Formats: sequence, C-alpha cells, structure tokens
Amino acid sequence: MRHSMPWIATVAITLLITIAGPSHGQEKPANLASEARDPTASVTAFQIRYDLVSSFHNLPDASQGSIVLQPVIPWKLAGKPHVGRVTLGYTTSGPDWGDLALAAEAGNLPPNYVPTADKTGLGDLALVDFFIFDAPWSGRWGIGPALIVPTASDPALGSEKWSLGPAAVGIYRKGELQLGLLGQGLFSIAGDSDRDDVNVISFQPFGGYGFAGGWSVGLSDMKFNYNLDAKQWVAASLGGRLEKLVQFGKLPARLFVDVEYQFVDSIVAPEWTYRFSVVPLL
Repeated sequence: MRHSMPWIATVAITLLITIAGPSHGQEKPANLASEARDPTASVTAFQIRYDLVSSFHNLPDASQGSIVLQPVIPWKLAGKPHVGRVTLGYTTSGPDWGDLALAAEAGNLPPNYVPTADKTGLGDLALVDFFIFDAPWSGRWGIGPALIVPTASDPALGSEKWSLGPAAVGIYRKGELQLGLLGQGLFSIAGDSDRDDVNVISFQPFGGYGFAGGWSVGLSDMKFNYNLDAKQWVAASLGGRLEKLVQFGKLPARLFVDVEYQFVDSIVAPEWTYRFSVVPLL
C-alpha cells in the first residue's frame, strides 16, 4: 500500500487540476506555445513522458526504460504567484548488469550505488515550488524549496533518503527566444542510515526558439549534477528537442522528442537518452 500512495496522489492531483485547477475555465495565454515552454509561467500542465536510455557508459549492451509523470500546478499565496511541480517515475525495464563485476573491478560504479539488476518499479518522488517574480530583465525568476521523498519500491530505484534544499530558476525572453537556468541543491535530512547521504547540486540550462504553427526547437532536459561527497560530476549532458503544440479537440497539448548524450563516462551512467512526451495543458 505504501508504494501505491504516490500513484494515488498523482491521480488525485490530476483530478483536482482538471476540476478546479487555476487554469480551468480561464482564458489561455495569447501565445500558449511560448508560455507552455516557460517553467515560470502560470500554465497548468500534466506531462506524461517515456524515457529510453539506449546505452550506458561502462556497461555494454545495457538499456533502461521508464515512464515519468509530472504535474505542473500554478497557485497563489497571499496573491503572489507560485509554480509547483511534482515528478514521479516508474522504471519499466531495468538494465542487465551482467558485466557488473568488470565495472566494480575498474572502479566505475557511481556514488551510493545499489545494483538495479533488472529491477522495475517506482522511483523517488520529487517536489519543487517556485515563488515567481518579474525580473528587471525581460523575463521572470523564482525561488523556493525542493524536496525528495523516498517512495522507491526497491532500494536500487531510489536513495532511501528524505532530502531537502533550495531551488531557483530564471528565464530571459525576447520574442520567441527563451534562455534560462534552473538550479537546486539536495541534502539528506533523514532516511536509511545504511545508505550514503544525498549531497548534490544540480544545474539545468533550458531554452529554445518558437516558429510558426506551434513548432519550436530547444534544449533537452539535460542536467549537470555534482556530488559534493564524491567531489565529482555524476551527470553532464547535451541534447536537443523538437516540439509541436497541437489540439486534441479543445485540449491543447505539447508533443516533444529529446535526444541527449551524457559526457560523464568515468562511471556507469546513461550514454544516449531519448524522451517522448505528451503534455496536456489544462
């Protein structure tokens, strides 16, 4: 029952957004395609994404698939705008760690490693909330808390730690051009004492350019993660995105595809990642 709770919570959030969310019954922004790509915009959305890691560094012939759900919920506190985001993943196919002994012997295992060994199931639940401000430049910025809840159904799929830290985001907009950066720090505050603490800072550049007909190109959901305990980068990637705003009846939605390459090759880490996503705008 404990591991079904994140799914129940996600479904409940979706129903709440649909029935009484901030965007329900309100006029959509004039340039919805542009606003929907802006993480500081007050646009209610529900991302449904499939991530495919087609290859791993230091682990030949391994691959992994996962489904990621991400509600984005704008709300107000004392009349001030906030944007909250919840992320929950489910691993549908775990990598085959047949060459694990070779990776261990070569010292290529990542920090806080637990063998996945074809494990499938829920990952940890991630939450972040930004208090949004207009920026002195042409754009917006936000600041708030980030939280990781240890909801993973198997130790291999999560940290088994409660982690908390600050998060910040900023975006520059000029016409159809968007450039921005999202950063956060996550530090363990409780959890399984047998697992290593989470002490990580993360940076996520984002941006893109919109074209006529709802088309846009931009950066993928690439991240740069630095492990403070191991004193090493555990993720550093570069990728691109092709996106289209479409209509399903009266429901607008974003469709996008990411292609991304991971440059950190000193440990077992994803090499090529592909993401396929549909994001209804509610």
